[in-house]
Amino acid sequence: MMPALRRTPQRDEKADLTSMIDVTFLLLVFFLCTMKFRTFEGRMDAALPKAFGTGLPTVDPIEKLDIVAYKLGPEAMRFDIGASKFRDLGSLRAHLATFPADTPVTIDMREGTVHQDFMSILDQVVDRGFDTITIAGLHTTDSSRPR
Repeated sequence: MMPALRRTPQRDEKADLTSMIDVTFLLLVFFLCTMKFRTFEGRMDAALPKAFGTGLPTVDPIEKLDIVAYKLGPEAMRFDIGASKFRDLGSLRAHLATFPADTPVTIDMREGTVHQDFMSILDQVVDRGFDTITIAGLHTTDSSRPR
């Protein structure tokens, strides 16, 4: 007959890791305090572009048209291109005819203008043959509005 095997009760023993964590942090602090940091004074490596020659490159200025549209009243508008000011689309169209068709155009609609005002200017610009057209952004506070 086989002797009866006795079961020994299992004990749940958990290792206390508090001292291990303390030693780890002490070693970390020790190495941080004894480390010597190097400073490379006066030396900084940088990958800079290489210029060919000593002169600056020359760029030809690009002529462009800035059309600024103001709403003066219910039916009255003003169109500014530089120092030139126009009160009707016919005179604006005549002035646009003096510029080559490859000139970039920016349309800047100011406070009070509506979609139809923009479309009428855009029609004039497209009919003239301009193909590079930019629309200026929103003006939240427009202090340059003519009175």
